[in-house]
Parts: sequence; structure tokens; C-alpha cells
Amino acid sequence: MHNTSNLLQYPDGKISWRTYWQDGVRGNFYPTHSIGPVMQWFPGDRITEISTFSPGVRHPYGVKQDSGTTTMCRTEKGCLLNIRTDCTSPHPHNMDYYHLQGTLGAYRSKTHANDFHRVSFIDWESLEEALNECLDTIIRKMNYTVPMKHFVFNECEKDINIEHITYVESSLHKLKIHVMEEPVGLYTMYETLNNMEQELSEYKFVRVHQSYLVNLKHIMELKEHSEKMQGARTVLISTGEELIVPKARFKAVKKAFVAYRGGF
Repeated sequence: MHNTSNLLQYPDGKISWRTYWQDGVRGNFYPTHSIGPVMQWFPGDRITEISTFSPGVRHPYGVKQDSGTTTMCRTEKGCLLNIRTDCTSPHPHNMDYYHLQGTLGAYRSKTHANDFHRVSFIDWESLEEALNECLDTIIRKMNYTVPMKHFVFNECEKDINIEHITYVESSLHKLKIHVMEEPVGLYTMYETLNNMEQELSEYKFVRVHQSYLVNLKHIMELKEHSEKMQGARTVLISTGEELIVPKARFKAVKKAFVAYRGGF
């Protein structure tokens, strides 16, 4: 739940990446962003059916994105996931609301900064065991910290949220750090990609090419193209860009991607 209508253009009037990638398509443009955290509740399970519904386009912003979508997923073991995505309707900002319904009780996360996480039980005989499990989950969630790292760029010195880095590119003896933020989305520095790969080794990045180090969080899809395209292999990232993956690296990249996504 993130109204991005005021982010479709940069302050200088240029069209932002959101206009093309985020609000420039119909349907749920980034389902794995929400599915990833939810699937941690279902270890060993996988999604087998998925459908997305929407009321259509009912906003005045001139982009293709629907006025909200609801994505329903059924897993192999019979669990049901309901994911709501809405970037065009007026509503309070809320990107981390979760609700889990089980056979012994339910968990509902807070809906705003001054709210509380809520847990309810049906089977009071198993209260102690269920309560401990729920508290462990809440504590893990509360202990989560935003991974920040200090960089000395050619343009400035700045602390960057690692999750916002889409990929790092090596070009003409310097690095280009692509960051999903406004108004600046590209920073440069004189450093080798090998050294940067070492620095970011704890943050789930994968070397897809001699010149590209990509954040696994932002890989949307791995593609193996047809013979007509000379069997080219690419990764599609969250900004809509496709980066070449050499044949020799593709197997390792695919293994890292599947492991990160939990095998679904």
C-alpha cells in the first residue's frame, strides 16, 4: 500500500522509472516483493496456482496501473495467500501489513506506527506452545534492521540502504552504483568490482557478469532466449532492465536466485 502518484516525475520534470516499471503496466507488477516474506511462514511449500483481480483503471494519472490489485495464490499444501497491491489510490502508507490465520489462532500486524501487533487463540489447551511460536516470530520481525552502508562516491558521501541498490556496474575503470531512489539514482566511485563484491558479500548480491554485480532482492526473472537470439541468457531486474549473463555463469546465478527465493 504505497501511493506513488507524486513520484511519477523527478523534481526536474523528467519521467521517473516508476512511470515505466511500476505504474506503466497492468496487474500486480511485483508480486514476489510481498510473497517472499509470507512464504517464510510455509517452509517446504510452493505456489502452484495464482490469479490476480482488479477493478480496472479508475485514477487520473495517465498510467496503465490498475486502481489496486488482489492476487490470490494457492500452495501445493493447500494454503491460501491474499496479496493486495495499490500504488495509485489515496490511502495511508502501509507496506508491511501482514495477517496470518491458522487452525489454532491468528496473527495481525500493526496497521500504523502507534498500533500494536495482535495475536488471538482458538485452542487454549495449546496456548503456551502457540504463544512461544508467535512471540518468536514477532521478536524476529522487531529485531530486523535496515541494512545501511556508508559510501564515499565521486558525487558525495552518503549512507545508502543496501536493499535499494539494484546493481553495481563496472565501466571505464569506475563503478556505477544504481540505486532505486529519488532524485538521484546513480552514483559513481573509483573502485574495482571484485573489491565491491567482497564488501557486499554479506548482503545477498550475485555476480552475473564480469561487469555486473546484482542485488538478488531485485532479480525478477532469469531468461534463456531462443536460438534466434543466439541462446542469450539474461536477468530481468526490478527496474525493467535486462542484463546479460554469460553461459558459464548462468548455472551459478540460477542456483543463487532459487535459493534466495526459497525454491518457488
